[in-house]
Amino acid sequence: MRGIRTDRLVLREPTMADLPAMVAVHTDPGATVFEPEGPRTPEQCHVQLTNWIQRWATDGHCYWIILTDGGPIGFGGIGLCERDGEPYLNLYFRFTPSAWGHGYATEMATAALDLAARRRPDLPVWIVTAAENQRALRIAEKFGFHPIPSPDPDDAFWVYREWRAPTRPRAATTAKVITTDGS
Repeated sequence: MRGIRTDRLVLREPTMADLPAMVAVHTDPGATVFEPEGPRTPEQCHVQLTNWIQRWATDGHCYWIILTDGGPIGFGGIGLCERDGEPYLNLYFRFTPSAWGHGYATEMATAALDLAARRRPDLPVWIVTAAENQRALRIAEKFGFHPIPSPDPDDAFWVYREWRAPTRPRAATTAKVITTDGS
């Protein structure tokens, strides 16, 4: 199993065994407060997790399950996406509300952007979020994402932010790549 260990988190490739955590996070009204469709159904969670697992197999990366010593607290990472034929990496994160305010999103985003800079420095990284999602916009600001125009000028709900890997190497992090045996 592929993943990364940071100071406080394990960010690993999800499996179908993670479906209960997927359902817990993505059906939580608090965790999905900025989703226009609201919480997902368990069936939608199953489809989405299946898609992420397939994307790990084809792309070599996608969204992680995010764990602390206390268990799963969310999902996030970078996934390969496309808009109008142009590829980009989407920085996604969704945490249980009890995990908010502890710096976990910053820690996960640091690992995800380091991965993006190493694996796909040619692609921009986007954050697409609701205009009122101040937590996500603070993460975007913290990492130097800049506003880009919406592909749909009539859409006032979503905002778009873009980040590009620096041309010189980023400072090393304390993140450690982990393998199936956890080493």
